Amino acid sequence: MVWWSRRTKTPLPERVAGSELIYALTKWATVRNYRIYFLGGAPGVAASAAEKLQQRYPGLEIAGVESPPFRQLTSAEESDMIDRIRESNADILYVAFGQPKGELWLAKHVASIGVPVCVQIGASFDFVAGGVARAPMWMQRWGLEWFYRLCQEPKRLTRRYWQNACFLLKALLTNPVQ
Repeated sequence: MVWWSRRTKTPLPERVAGSELIYALTKWATVRNYRIYFLGGAPGVAASAAEKLQQRYPGLEIAGVESPPFRQLTSAEESDMIDRIRESNADILYVAFGQPKGELWLAKHVASIGVPVCVQIGASFDFVAGGVARAPMWMQRWGLEWFYRLCQEPKRLTRRYWQNACFLLKALLTNPVQ
């Protein structure tokens, strides 16, 4: 998207990966005494990421940590989870449900959860917790981190990346550069 945007009158200045944003936003939250709620990831991963970020940024306030099961939640389970998030008085919500599930979940619930800043951060909990390695820096700079991740987890990511590529191609073809 950044490459494509460079062909427009208002190009995006740079790529901002969730795996980088989580550190900058957490540092900012710590300085401002904002509370962060960690939602998503495999069991234990969000808690590990929260703990590592707390070690890196002493004083970080954790509003809550929750890893819902990898299945469709019942209405009651989802309602209870939303209540816990709202009652936590979090200032920032990190959601790690994967794409596009996280974006769709936030779009549906952002008004009801009552958290001022909500960010879908993809696999960032896995990176912070140390369970998944990031691409080498040269691949990140060249916009090839997706390829590195695809090679790490082809069964899980091939379909998702194919769908993302088709969506992006369709968007680009229906909205040509002006």
